[in-house]
Amino acid sequence: MATGDRRELAAFERVDWERVEEPDDVSVRRGAFATVLAAILGVFAYANVAESGARVPTVDVLAGTVRWVEPSSLDFAYLVLAVCFLFAFALPVVENWRRVAVRTKVFAALSTVLAVAFAYDYYYLAPDPTFDSVEIPYYGYLYWDVYGVEWVFVFSLLVFACFVLGRLFDDLDRTRLYLRRLKDHPTGAVALAYVTFFVLGGAFGNAVVGMPTTFKEVDGSYETFSHQPPAPVSTPFGTTDLFTLLLAAAIAFGVVLALYNRVERVREPLALAATVVGVGLVTLFAVRFTMYEFLEFGPAIGVSSPSNCAGQVVDSGCLGTWEHPLGTNYVGKSVLAVLFVGFRVSLEVALLTSMIMLPIATLVGTFAGYTGGLVDDTITGYIDIQQTIPAFVAYIVLSYVFGRSLFLLILVFGLLSWGGAARLVRSEVVQRREAEFVTAARSAGADDRRIMRKHILPNVSNTVLTSVTRRIPMLILAEAAIAYLSLNDIMVISLGESIANGLNNFPNAWWVSSELTLALALVVLAFSLLGDALRDVLDPRGDA
Repeated sequence: MATGDRRELAAFERVDWERVEEPDDVSVRRGAFATVLAAILGVFAYANVAESGARVPTVDVLAGTVRWVEPSSLDFAYLVLAVCFLFAFALPVVENWRRVAVRTKVFAALSTVLAVAFAYDYYYLAPDPTFDSVEIPYYGYLYWDVYGVEWVFVFSLLVFACFVLGRLFDDLDRTRLYLRRLKDHPTGAVALAYVTFFVLGGAFGNAVVGMPTTFKEVDGSYETFSHQPPAPVSTPFGTTDLFTLLLAAAIAFGVVLALYNRVERVREPLALAATVVGVGLVTLFAVRFTMYEFLEFGPAIGVSSPSNCAGQVVDSGCLGTWEHPLGTNYVGKSVLAVLFVGFRVSLEVALLTSMIMLPIATLVGTFAGYTGGLVDDTITGYIDIQQTIPAFVAYIVLSYVFGRSLFLLILVFGLLSWGGAARLVRSEVVQRREAEFVTAARSAGADDRRIMRKHILPNVSNTVLTSVTRRIPMLILAEAAIAYLSLNDIMVISLGESIANGLNNFPNAWWVSSELTLALALVVLAFSLLGDALRDVLDPRGDA
């Protein structure tokens, strides 16, 4: 190598990557952040620790007046979060506006709007409902008082949309590759479709079908139609209720999908159509015979008087109505509306717990695997100890101390369920920390922090995403089990609690617990199948 080449290489190796990455303005921002944070903590100590009864001014924007209030510890926590968001995210995005991705700009703008809406609801609307008599076109009126967990849930949906779904648009070629792989994995594609229905139903289902209500207005008075059966449907084998038809369709779909995966001739269009028709009719006959003849259920339910039936009375039997297609429960609430509320609670648990697990597992696993030595042994030892503490039991114990709440359940399972994912990330990092691209970055002068952030983390993100996806079914089942045992917040309508209430009236109202149990089982199965599919689709070894 020539002398000039050696001189240029030496100069390249001496580049201060930390100085290149962070401009001088960063130190100013850090100083301002430390000053503001210290001021907030000082006011908090003066107002709460010293018990001085100090008051701080707040501005009523609508009235244009200033109010003096005594701040609480929660107010200071919200203020600290706002300052951290401003200095750690908002200001860097504004300073680098032309270089940041579009999804980051969208997230910054929408999260700011969300924070302002939360502050307005928390400080000025409470205890009034957040949305009171808000008319939505085609769907009537919306009454919704948004609580703390639901604000966090909306924020988590925003994070998921911008930084999980939004990343699909960063590299469209790779996204198309993943879609082609998923197309060759029909079970995973079907699981993804049902998971999408679960997410959309939990997020927006009740905005379409309405919230569960006990009373219905009939001729100027309010009536309760409890234990109404599912809506009737005409089939080649006679009148069938909607749930029996959906159950037969689900079983037939599973059989056809299994034949499609295993038998090559079934994939031909004519053969596939014949298989669908044949399997569908046989399954419908078998399910209808089992439900109506063997179990002695039926599309019409006996009622004490015609006035207790919302639908048509046929041969002393009450038929359901399409106003409540899946029937009603023991207090007259629509099972479909209860199902979507249960979906929302399960979605909140799955999404919020994953938002806690994912960053902890990624950071801890990456740091332990890359550092090694005593640090790695200490962290893995702690993970082993933590995994011996069942989150289910921990929630039951803590619920007697702090009270039953959905937030406590999410926090306990989020802080105690990341160990398995962290171990997988650590194993992946151990394999990659001596890879050629890491060695090249280290030789170029990059420090350990930059290597972990820019080179290691992007290569382990698929691993932690797959691991968390496979963990979600356990979280949903755990929440349903806690609610089934009546250990949940009684103000939260959960699938587990609704199933338990439905079993109290089984088999007379057989459809309530059966429909909710089937929906819950399909959610768990779909997430499990989707986790297996993502493991194959996101496998980097398939890129070759």
